Amino acid sequence: MTSGSPDTTALIDRYDTARASHAYTLTGGSITSTVDGLAEADFYGRYAQAIEERFPGRWIGKVVSQALPKADAQRFKDYGIAIYHPNYEVWDKRLFSLISPGKERYVGREEWHRRIPEYGIAPGAVPKVSPGIRDQLHLPLVWPAGGAR
Repeated sequence: MTSGSPDTTALIDRYDTARASHAYTLTGGSITSTVDGLAEADFYGRYAQAIEERFPGRWIGKVVSQALPKADAQRFKDYGIAIYHPNYEVWDKRLFSLISPGKERYVGREEWHRRIPEYGIAPGAVPKVSPGIRDQLHLPLVWPAGGAR
């Protein structure tokens, strides 16, 4: 995928011989500028594209990333991702700035949370709530019919 790194799709094909996997998740943290010259949606998207081209329809693709603007998140779908799961981080305003100071500086809590409702909850998804600081552990989001709004 990147210069000098192993071909991810070859590793998948080699080790998932029983086809026990039903989904894959791409995640790795927020990209606030570029990596390999790519913004976040394109950086993760290239992996999804490679997987989808080599194994069309074999898995449900999911990406866990920061809450991106609609146009950027739409690119995930364009690369073949079925579920977009933005990190909710912390709901409390004071705790967000203390626990996620980089996200507070880069996007801001209000904008971060404003972006999330632009997507729908995946059919059949059950939110998993944490008893700790991060209130929402798991709530898969999908694009509305017809793509991102």
